[in-house]
Amino acid sequence: MFKSKEVKEKIIELNTVGQLFEGENKEGNLMGTYSTFTSLFNQNKSFTLNGITKRKDLGNAIFLYDTGEFYRSFNVLFYNDGFVITADDEKDGTYLAERYPNIIGLSDESIGKLREFVRPLILQEIKKSMVF
Repeated sequence: MFKSKEVKEKIIELNTVGQLFEGENKEGNLMGTYSTFTSLFNQNKSFTLNGITKRKDLGNAIFLYDTGEFYRSFNVLFYNDGFVITADDEKDGTYLAERYPNIIGLSDESIGKLREFVRPLILQEIKKSMVF
């Protein structure tokens, strides 16, 4: 149940859409804001994910989304006692996680949302296993 595609997709969504695209790392901290250079370089671009469009304007929160390759690289490995989130953070010979620490993993808020998501799944499994 916890190793389902549905749970995996939710974990990835929480990390990418729920945190990174909002400019937050797994500690719940802002990763920084876009500089003048980045803003000028991307002045005619917008970036859309799950119906939300953002721009890399001066002062906007860094959201680490360009082509979407980084977000698409996220994966979840399940173990008996939990899970690990992995992603390919290499971009142009450098690693995003070196420049922006704690970008892979769930914040406390996202863990709470994951608990709420799996709670009905757990109850459903318990009901299935009950024999009267």
